[in-house]
Amino acid sequence: CYSIPNSGHVSLTVYDLTGRRVANVVNEHQSAGSHAVIFKGNVLREGVYIYQLQSGPFEEKKKFILVR
Repeated sequence: CYSIPNSGHVSLTVYDLTGRRVANVVNEHQSAGSHAVIFKGNVLREGVYIYQLQSGPFEEKKKFILVR
């Protein structure tokens, strides 16, 4: 789940720790508010990844751990 402050184009991208983009999860116009997405990382190895959420001037980056 994530929240965006304003309507607009939203991008949710996953990177490995070397900075290589490994998945584009969301790439579309969305309204302001809370949203949910299911990320199927079945092609990725277990480990630490970084997601980047962008919507207009709003940007957030956080780490997450993928485990099976």
